[in-house]
Amino acid sequence: MELPEDIKELQQLVKALLNEITSLKIEIAMLKTENSELKARLNQNSSNSSKPPSSDYFNRKPAFPKTSVGKKGGQSGHKGDTLKQIKNPDKIVEPRRARFDTAQRNARK
Repeated sequence: MELPEDIKELQQLVKALLNEITSLKIEIAMLKTENSELKARLNQNSSNSSKPPSSDYFNRKPAFPKTSVGKKGGQSGHKGDTLKQIKNPDKIVEPRRARFDTAQRNARK
């Protein structure tokens, strides 16, 4: 864009540019207001508005959560409690034999 050499034309150009700047500032202010209203709407849920809990967004947990870095099991150095076999028990319980269903019994005959 070339600038006009006449002073009156330059003054008209400056006025036009100032009018455009003013209208753009008004538009920016309106867009900022709209933006803040939309952000406020996005941040609403059932605890800070009259919306029912069913309208809250569901935050799904990941299907495969991150694995822990440390070792699994008890802490190192912990003694632990294990049942020890004793020489003279108070009572001896024999394990029961497993039952077979009728199809397996018939197969054995």
